[in-house]
Amino acid sequence: MLGEQQTVAPVTEANKGIGRGVAEQLAALGMTVLVGRCGCVSAPETRQPPL
Repeated sequence: MLGEQQTVAPVTEANKGIGRGVAEQLAALGMTVLVGRCGCVSAPETRQPPL
């Protein structure tokens, strides 16, 4: 509907742990939650060598 506002909340790491809990609470309040997660891999030069 025109003129009606909806709150959107982006939540990173919402696939687990605290992020998931936050996302669930915001959704329970009626907000639209955008779920994000980082599947980043460290560059080889920043990785620690195995001991």
